[in-house]
Amino acid sequence: MNFKLNIPLLKGIFIIMRRVSVFCYLCFTLLCTVFVCSSCAISSTNSTSATLRPPVDWKLSQDSERIYQLLKLFSATTEKNTEDALSAARTLSELNPTPDILGEVAVVLLINGQVAEAKDIALSGLKKAPFDERLNYLLAEIYTQEKRYQDALAILLNYQKNNKNKAELKNKKADKQEQIRTEKELQQEIARLYLLSGFNSEAEQYIRKISQRGPLLDYYLGQALFAQSKINEAEKSFLSSVEKAPSFEQAYLALAALYEKQERWNKAAEMRKKVFDFDPDNDKYHGALIYDLLQANDFKGVNSVLDGSVQNVEFLLDVASVMYANKQYEQAELLLKNILSGKYDSKEQNDEMSVKLNFEQSNQQNKENSKQALEIPVRKIDANYLLGALVYESKKDADTALKYLKLIPQNSRFYQGSVNLIVYILLNQGKKQEAIAFLDNSIKETPNNLYFLKIKTDMYISDKEYQKALDLLNKALKDFPKDVELRYSYGAVLEEMGRSDESLAVMEELVKEFPFFAGALNYVGYTLTEQGKDLDRAAQLLERAYAQAPDNPHIIDSFAWVKFKKKDYKKAWNLIKRAVELSGKDAVESVIWEHYGMIAEAMGDKKEALKGYKSALEAKHEKPEFIQQKIDNLKKKP
Repeated sequence: MNFKLNIPLLKGIFIIMRRVSVFCYLCFTLLCTVFVCSSCAISSTNSTSATLRPPVDWKLSQDSERIYQLLKLFSATTEKNTEDALSAARTLSELNPTPDILGEVAVVLLINGQVAEAKDIALSGLKKAPFDERLNYLLAEIYTQEKRYQDALAILLNYQKNNKNKAELKNKKADKQEQIRTEKELQQEIARLYLLSGFNSEAEQYIRKISQRGPLLDYYLGQALFAQSKINEAEKSFLSSVEKAPSFEQAYLALAALYEKQERWNKAAEMRKKVFDFDPDNDKYHGALIYDLLQANDFKGVNSVLDGSVQNVEFLLDVASVMYANKQYEQAELLLKNILSGKYDSKEQNDEMSVKLNFEQSNQQNKENSKQALEIPVRKIDANYLLGALVYESKKDADTALKYLKLIPQNSRFYQGSVNLIVYILLNQGKKQEAIAFLDNSIKETPNNLYFLKIKTDMYISDKEYQKALDLLNKALKDFPKDVELRYSYGAVLEEMGRSDESLAVMEELVKEFPFFAGALNYVGYTLTEQGKDLDRAAQLLERAYAQAPDNPHIIDSFAWVKFKKKDYKKAWNLIKRAVELSGKDAVESVIWEHYGMIAEAMGDKKEALKGYKSALEAKHEKPEFIQQKIDNLKKKP
């Protein structure tokens, strides 16, 4: 009796079996094995030879092995057995490398993090079927995961071009509907990849050619326009998107960002409120909404959000921080006192009291609350830090601020900030010895806290007590020899003590060990510039420093100075203007003004040069005679 597997029948059975449990698949596999063994037994019975034979090394046919591996793949995927899934996938890719199988295999590999292998399989499949939909999408997804957006875009554009020619052969109505759906999805993915690639103008052109746009394409068009600063057109696209899909959260958020850019805070808050209403318990929406409401001075709106949803203390402290940054001191103080008084605790534990803020209470009530605040038991310790900072900045009430700040324990995230602020307040009160004693006590209690050591070092440097600073740094470096900031401070103190060669050696070592540490790069680059040595290397170092800290006015000044020395006056002028701008009108250092004047003079701008030199004198330049000579010489010029 000959037994032959019916492959088409088994394929049909496999498709049905995919819809039942893994247990049934195992039973089915066992049943197939029994059939095979039975056929072999029958064949053995009909054999003319009565001699016993050794055991046979059974091996499934290629088709049977393929079905078995498919069963194994599905079972392993269902049970999340990564090892078996990958084993089955790899075997299938060798047994039956058809585009469909390769597509399945590549998906399994990609899901299990084998991106490089999945890519090889997908590329192999595309060689056999270059216009296979799934393989093209899969390869584009792999390139997207690798952030090769332009490559992913090229894949789908090529597929779209060839797919149109292929689609023209379809005539059935069902096929046309499927074609429309598929083409729509393809257009959306191509538009997204244009944006990810940074091709905003091309994205705009591509999307505008699509006659029937859904909400997602309108949203992508808005993003492309917004990136090109076409604000009004972008707004229309986003509004069209939410009109077509009223619950499209991302489009509302995009409108909020657009209105924030225009500082239309009420409109921004309106958009964020819509998203908040979709999911009022989602914490990620609360902060941005409250920020916009605060910018719009809509304190009733803030009340509504805080009172209408469950909040945690961390979030409330963040809200208070935003109020503090916006100089909305009264509102921040009331919120912090609500936290300290336990109003939020009551809501959290008993659900009897809200966190509602009474922003409309009178100034007299505020004064009474301020007096009572220190008598209230502290329940939410961290609030004291913000309250102390607020009281000091808004009311200049140093004593009350110190009382709040000294309540912050060592395990608080605000502990370092509170110690720093306490020392600052004491120094401003002229209580230097008390500040040093407090700082020494903090160092004693937390000996491994480098931050406090650095504060004390800065105090010595500020008072020009360089030897004390150096002694402290030497001691700290014995415990923390690799700390880059300690080593940088050590080099800076050596410079202040006139030990320039030693200082430069320290900074050169830092540049060697930490090639992207902006402070050391700036020091070495500026020193070489001042010495007139190796200006090319100086320019390279300062360019690296500028890349790491593009908004640091001192680094920008150094970069401008080396450009001036290399006679690149235009670049130097643009940089020095930015250094002055970022420093702030009343905080520009005298040397920056000196450089401003010299660069302006090299540019032939006498007015701006005089402005720079005069400002350098006003900023107490260390060489006033030199600067005055510059002014006198410049005035003599026609």
